[in-house]
Amino acid sequence: MKTVEKGRKNLGDWGLGPGNAAAALENPKVQVRCQDEAVVVSAAYTVRGDRNRLGRRLKTGMEELAGKVAEAGGIIGHVKAAVDILDTELYSVTDRVVEQKKGEQSEMTVRVAAIFFLMETEAAGQLVREMFIYIEETGQEAGQ
Repeated sequence: MKTVEKGRKNLGDWGLGPGNAAAALENPKVQVRCQDEAVVVSAAYTVRGDRNRLGRRLKTGMEELAGKVAEAGGIIGHVKAAVDILDTELYSVTDRVVEQKKGEQSEMTVRVAAIFFLMETEAAGQLVREMFIYIEETGQEAGQ
């Protein structure tokens, strides 16, 4: 079983707001392995921004990924994405009245699980990485 881990250093913030410094170590983190006849890709990417914008970009990025897999002659077993969303609210008191502030942006972690057939491990991992890059560039072009 071959495992490949690669990632771009801090892909940025997909045009959604300030990047997440903790995620800059390896963001996205992509792991690829072979299992029987399948190539299994697991990926995670953390970003701050608007959840609705991220959802639209993720949907388009996944559709682009599916098209590229087909063009490469591969078959998709499945590609699934889950988005974990963390909203922050701050509470403070200096006198007797508590002030409440809600963070302007959500921190989101996109987790992708994909199974491909008839593809090389490196190619499958690269296509998932390209999906995240596509999402980032789409957000920047749209000025969102």
